[in-house]
Amino acid sequence: MLTGTAGCASAESGQKLVEVEYKSADANSSWEAEDAVQIAFEGSSAQITGSGAELSGGVLTISEEGDYLLEGAFSGRIVVDGGKSDKIRLILNGVSIESADSAAIFVLQADKATITLAEGADNAIVSGGNLLVEDDEELDAAVYSKADLVINGSGSLSVTSEAGHGILSKDDLRIISGSIQVNAAEDGLRGRDAFMMTGGSVQVVSGGDGVKSNNDEDAERGYVSIDGGELNITSGEDGVQAETILQITGGNVAVDAKDDALNATTDLMVSGGSIVLRAGDDGVHADETLTVCGGSLTVENSNEGLEAADILISGGETHVTANDDGLNAAGGNDDSAGWGMFAAGDYEIRVTGGTLYVDAGGDGIDSNGAIFFEGGKVYVSGPVNRGNGALDANGQMTASGGVLLATGAAGMAAAPSSNGQASSMVFMNGAQQGGKTVRIVNAAGEEVASFTPVKPWECIVISAPGLTEGESMSIYVDNELVQTATVGENAGSGGMHGFGGGRGGKRG
Repeated sequence: MLTGTAGCASAESGQKLVEVEYKSADANSSWEAEDAVQIAFEGSSAQITGSGAELSGGVLTISEEGDYLLEGAFSGRIVVDGGKSDKIRLILNGVSIESADSAAIFVLQADKATITLAEGADNAIVSGGNLLVEDDEELDAAVYSKADLVINGSGSLSVTSEAGHGILSKDDLRIISGSIQVNAAEDGLRGRDAFMMTGGSVQVVSGGDGVKSNNDEDAERGYVSIDGGELNITSGEDGVQAETILQITGGNVAVDAKDDALNATTDLMVSGGSIVLRAGDDGVHADETLTVCGGSLTVENSNEGLEAADILISGGETHVTANDDGLNAAGGNDDSAGWGMFAAGDYEIRVTGGTLYVDAGGDGIDSNGAIFFEGGKVYVSGPVNRGNGALDANGQMTASGGVLLATGAAGMAAAPSSNGQASSMVFMNGAQQGGKTVRIVNAAGEEVASFTPVKPWECIVISAPGLTEGESMSIYVDNELVQTATVGENAGSGGMHGFGGGRGGKRG
């Protein structure tokens, strides 16, 4: 059930965009051998103890509800063809299944199929390069399910798909526990209606997307929710891609993607967990709203760090490193030549809490609409290229709370106007080195803010509690007083600027 698309109410609420239900039955990985149909494979043959399974022509067909205990090495395919209300569980207890065709395990019909990885057991599924077609449907995954698919247990599973996807469900794919390794030519893990993960350790290497939900026909489906566990992805396309909503509420997520690391067609939210991303394109991309309200989010490498129509940051700790813009509201690469050159659009970046660090080669924080600094802490190590600025808004930019320190080149520098909290922009009398700590001290001699830019800089934008408009402030670099200025100077200004003299106050 969808609960809304506006993001988190607060960093503490942990409010989800999607209410995800993990049923107690999904987590049940206990089993008894005597209660299961026991199947011992040997090559293309099998010894079957119990009813509900039949082997014919290299295909083991399971047709009745219940538990099926699989052991040994099998050269062939498993087809689950039960009733529409049947719940069928495959218990993998040291089994190896290798099929020359894709879909080594094919769930044709069931209410729900569960794969339980037996404790202490290593299991493997390998599908070859022949993409099998049944009823005009290409079974292009090593594990292919037309029903809800759940994976649990404390054992391990290795899945290799030479030509298709790794594990695919046409309904929901839910990972509860287990150690899972997927190596796929196409997508690694795909749940058409939804992908949900609440535990386990999952490693994905894929030629396509690492994790994907692709239902584009139902606005309440096609979502990805990562709520726990450990997920590591190396992908040839997007790392995690959701046709609608993507949310991360917990767990450890690491992505190295050729394209976007995280990508949502509608909204994307981070409210918990520890996330580390490397991307060939965007670190985090949402077509509509991107919300960060908790957890730890680090974009180690990207073209643009965070990109969406609207970006809302209310909690957590976020580190962004980008070759181009660090944060970009509107989408696309903004190679604008100057502040205010284009008409403002209906986009915004709003920071109300949390801590944000940005290291950008292009604009540090760039909005094709408005930027609002209302709380939290924002530290920007902006561009050395004078054609970009640490801050860039085509609409209004205001500061009403929190700490803002943004350094960068002077050429396109811009500063917010005061909306209850003083804002200043100081042009330095000489270029400053990166890697040295900048400290801002008010007229009373109190340090109000500090941070360490990673690159050389010519200009600094300052807004912080403890500064009073019209009073003096001092700028120290590695404890050396380098400049004094008047609080409030150059507030609300932007555009092309010179460098040094006349704008930066007096040399200390």
